[in-house]
Amino acid sequence: MIILYMVFYLIEPSFKYTNTLYFSQQIIISCFFLLSLITILYYFASCLINDKTSFLIILMFSLCLHLGLLFITPRTSDDIKNYVARGRVMAVYMENPFFNSLADLDPNYPPELRTKWSKTTSATGPVFLYISAGLSRLASGNLQFEMIYYRLFISLTSILTGLLIYKITNNPKSAYLYLVNPLVVFDTIINSHMESVMVSLILLGLYIIYRSRGLSSWILSLTFLSLSSLTKIFSLQILPLFVIFTITNMKSKLHKLSSIFFSLILFCSLTALVYYPFWEGIITLKRYSEVYNYSSYQSSLFIKIVIIILTFIDKPVLIPLFTNLSRLIYVALVACVYCYAIKKGVISSFEKLVYFIIISYGLFLAFALNWLMPWYYITLISFIALHYGIINNVKYVYIIVGVTIYAISGYVF
Repeated sequence: MIILYMVFYLIEPSFKYTNTLYFSQQIIISCFFLLSLITILYYFASCLINDKTSFLIILMFSLCLHLGLLFITPRTSDDIKNYVARGRVMAVYMENPFFNSLADLDPNYPPELRTKWSKTTSATGPVFLYISAGLSRLASGNLQFEMIYYRLFISLTSILTGLLIYKITNNPKSAYLYLVNPLVVFDTIINSHMESVMVSLILLGLYIIYRSRGLSSWILSLTFLSLSSLTKIFSLQILPLFVIFTITNMKSKLHKLSSIFFSLILFCSLTALVYYPFWEGIITLKRYSEVYNYSSYQSSLFIKIVIIILTFIDKPVLIPLFTNLSRLIYVALVACVYCYAIKKGVISSFEKLVYFIIISYGLFLAFALNWLMPWYYITLISFIALHYGIINNVKYVYIIVGVTIYAISGYVF
């Protein structure tokens, strides 16, 4: 498997072959077929892993992958260049990345950071901007070091996620399903997407509440989950489930109401604190939530099916209407999930919390986005791997493999 991953060194970045800012289809197709082959090997290798397999072996294998792939330049995405550029806006120019781009501040900015998003402002959360600024300061203006620091940091958060999955489940196979997953490896190590940062914060929050149900653990867990949603807005939907999990395990109505109230206070306080240096009115939140307004042929499954049908019957004018309808369906379905969970009190155990997180996030990916990149599925894979480790049901292995192949196919279809 490592040998196949090393083949990525032979697939040169597309910008060396084209004069555009987009990745060539030949490169993307090559990556798709290589990742598909690795996924098949990944599945068969998972069949050889059981409870007696040493987690240390899996961890060392993962570390070898990370080190071996660390110096491959991104193959199908240039988001890391955008991270660097926006980190410099904050660290070097002392400007607000939500309102200023590097291209606006410095017309002669390094050509290595030039992408189709160069003139756009930051769409990541403030937590990731603090991280970006810190890495930029650490590199002291050296672009090569800056890139390496970003990749090392994202790689470490990915390894941390695998470690937390193991610490929660004590199941080496569940850690393997995340750490060695081809989509996770490709889009965290090679393409260096920030998803692994968001996921690691979620897993830290879940790990803390799994280990202890005391007040300090509850506060710390909620803090990490809130910071995750302030890294990328997608994880915001986990917070209501966490609150439902909390109140389900309380008998007194007063305690339940107090938990809801203090959860809101803590989240709002953290939000105000991290946004304060960037705040220039409510418009500050606009870019952070704009991902819901992007449009692409890569979209949620329901939206994608609707687009195909409407295009086939020559009614493309109805696509925006059905896109909004799809989002309403998502909101309605998730509301039903929350109401069911509250009424029936089913989220009483940690296993049920993870199960409902999978349902909620799965609905989100299936209905809510008309801009859905393959790496968005990394978060779902981490939850499924975690739940597999808890209940040890082989069907989750098949689900992970299916989700992986479907996500990878998003690069070409």
